Amino acid sequence: MTNYVGEGPQVDPDAQEVDSIHASEYASLVVNRQGLIDAGDRLVFFCVALRRSLYNLLGGLAGVYRTGNYEDDDFCLRTRLLGLKLGIVKRSFVFHYGSRSFKENKIDYTEIMLRNESIYYERVSAFALSKPVILQKANPAEPFFSVVVRTKDRPHFLRQALQSLSNQTYKQFEVIVVNDGDMNVQSLVQTFVPNLNIRLIPQHHNGRSGALNTGIEEARSQWLTYLDDDDLVYPNHLEILNLGIHQNPDADLLYTNVNKSLWCMGHTFGEMSFLSRTRFADIDFDRNKLLIDNWIPIMSYVHRSNLAKQINGFSEELDIYEDWDFLLRFSQNCRVVHLRRITAEYRFRFSLDNNDTTLLSRQSALNARLNLYQRFPSQDVEIQTARQLVTQTAHEQINTITRIQRMNLNDQQKTYLLTTFLAGFPSQKEHMDSL
Repeated sequence: MTNYVGEGPQVDPDAQEVDSIHASEYASLVVNRQGLIDAGDRLVFFCVALRRSLYNLLGGLAGVYRTGNYEDDDFCLRTRLLGLKLGIVKRSFVFHYGSRSFKENKIDYTEIMLRNESIYYERVSAFALSKPVILQKANPAEPFFSVVVRTKDRPHFLRQALQSLSNQTYKQFEVIVVNDGDMNVQSLVQTFVPNLNIRLIPQHHNGRSGALNTGIEEARSQWLTYLDDDDLVYPNHLEILNLGIHQNPDADLLYTNVNKSLWCMGHTFGEMSFLSRTRFADIDFDRNKLLIDNWIPIMSYVHRSNLAKQINGFSEELDIYEDWDFLLRFSQNCRVVHLRRITAEYRFRFSLDNNDTTLLSRQSALNARLNLYQRFPSQDVEIQTARQLVTQTAHEQINTITRIQRMNLNDQQKTYLLTTFLAGFPSQKEHMDSL
């Protein structure tokens, strides 16, 4: 336990005002505490004891982080991927000054943090898609979570999504794959049986919302979460949600932060080139802001199953922004909690093909946004003004993409321009801050 650390259960609430002069005095007060605290997925290494055998097995701390920051997150995640646990000794107290080495050596803490964060999530994404180290799955009769995975004729994406579920450090969940396409994915799903409690539900062109509702009906747990076949969850995703639920017993819906990764689609079906990875929005819940824009991707949240049925699930009238519509209806009378940890990756894809869905989906999304504004009207002048600004921004983005695609440039030049534009386009958080 400690007086100071960025976040997490290692912070002793009663010690946050303790100074270095009184640290020993405070430590004497906690020496008789009993037991361990389950640290979940992460320990900050201001003071840690670990088995030498584990250190040797994992090859120590990853040297790619150089000066420091995220090397402890990395080691802890690799430890959890082995099925091993992390604990906090309640009767041990260490006074932590925090960042003294950086300050005394005049090292730019923020610069190092951002550099290492990028490295860390590159590695975490790779961990999510790797072959599981251990084959372990929970009792199928007692899942705590039901994960609904909707898929349609994209087996190359589906395989990666299911791989990321196979690498979850928390195992008490079931997976319900709802196939809304023509391609038979039975054999693909079967390959994950050793790792997952998984069921395949065939569906015949009932739409994106219909696929989610089918999954809701099939779910056997009290908590529901979702994963589209072209996104992925990081190994600590369900573990963070599980801890959040137990720390917030009166919550009805909880959501985490996510990264947005940008990919360029090649001419070959399924071929993708990775371009960039950035943080998505980090915004605490405010329903008035949700009336303007949605910053909570569907893979990032979990909710009570029975409450979804009370509002009749997802609206099958919608094929775009059905998750946004769901959140607006769900949150009217429910408690929503924001967990400020990045646990998943939302993949955004574009193509250089003028007929590709990059531009078409932008226009469809704009039309769907205007429809949603009509479904949830507001007389609030600030909300109306903000909606106009977001709509204008969407128009400008469509026009910019159109101009780039029509330029007399080669594919490499167009890719550079589109990547620069899309990666640098104002995030939801920047929109919200400006409003």
